[in-house]
Amino acid sequence: MADNNTPIRHHSHLFSSHANATVEDVDKAVKIEMQNSAFVNTPHLIDTLFDIADDVMEAIHKRLVQQCSPDWEPPLTPSSSSDTSSDHDTESDDLDAPESATSDPIELVQDDTSSIGTSSTRRTFDQATDAGLVLPRPHIDMVWRDEHNKSPKSANPLISDMRPDIVATFKSAQVDSEVWWRTVHIPLEVKRPANVDAAATQLLRYVRQALRTQHDRRFMYGLVFAKRSIILWHVDRSGALASEAFDVHREPDKFIKIVAGLMYMNPERLGWDPTMKMYLKTPDGDLVEPPLPSYFIEPTRANSVDDYDTPWQVFVNKPGTEDEDDPEMEEFVLFHALSLARSEVIKGRATRVWCAWKKADMHLPRTNRHLADSPRSTHPLTDPAADD
Repeated sequence: MADNNTPIRHHSHLFSSHANATVEDVDKAVKIEMQNSAFVNTPHLIDTLFDIADDVMEAIHKRLVQQCSPDWEPPLTPSSSSDTSSDHDTESDDLDAPESATSDPIELVQDDTSSIGTSSTRRTFDQATDAGLVLPRPHIDMVWRDEHNKSPKSANPLISDMRPDIVATFKSAQVDSEVWWRTVHIPLEVKRPANVDAAATQLLRYVRQALRTQHDRRFMYGLVFAKRSIILWHVDRSGALASEAFDVHREPDKFIKIVAGLMYMNPERLGWDPTMKMYLKTPDGDLVEPPLPSYFIEPTRANSVDDYDTPWQVFVNKPGTEDEDDPEMEEFVLFHALSLARSEVIKGRATRVWCAWKKADMHLPRTNRHLADSPRSTHPLTDPAADD
């Protein structure tokens, strides 16, 4: 992945999602999917994706300059030149300082960005003025976590045991100081400057792993730290784009722009599907209204059942209205998944199949509800509980 036009050697098809995947399995899948689909040194990627207002950037930068020592250096000096690989994803470089220290500059930017904001409403950055700078409240209340010594948890027992160096996750979904793959918002990998290609492969593995459990995620960002250098990755179902590497000291505004964007851009612009929300269930199995974005729900509550029985609400365009300026929407309840085997695909359709009811039929007894074709399905459906 070191060159824009360097293909990755093609291998056979992906491993089965019904088997326990090793790190090597996921690594192979990433290389298959990213063949000719991962591009580096994309010009203007950060400015295009994170369009933060200039006066907001200036205010944050000014506060940081006042607090940081002029000779401050990020604690990312490697002490080992070797890489290893195992089922526990231990190929990360050893560092003189722990990965937790790496998150210090990120948290500093995030804390100062939050401290400038005094608005009680979610105003846009365009409303910030020189006369009285007001930032919006964060759409997503993030916390950066050092996870290099342990793998995030999952309700899926077959998921691979991988350990990202640092992840951004959600304060609203914190449970007993544990991170779950379903709540990984942004993965961050720390590498030596000479190993940025290896870091990219690792980062894409983490993205693939997170997408396997985040059914309401369309795309994901990731970061690679290489001492003073930072690279932003944007990964969706059509491939991956990486920004040009930049020096955090020479171009601090880019760093500030990324952290501020991850805090203040709405969830849709950070990859979360606004048409899909998760239901909780009562002890009797009834759906709790209203459904919520999954990142507002503690994983232990949402994962009391496996992914196949987690209910969702989705909105789709009503057939025949897709080309209208204001298409009519239909509401469905996805009550049982028939196949989630390709959820983790980062290059392809990532087709998932659910049994679905129309929301308008939910007041009827279960046996009288019309079983609809799932909006994300390509197969005819049958009710798995029809014989109960």
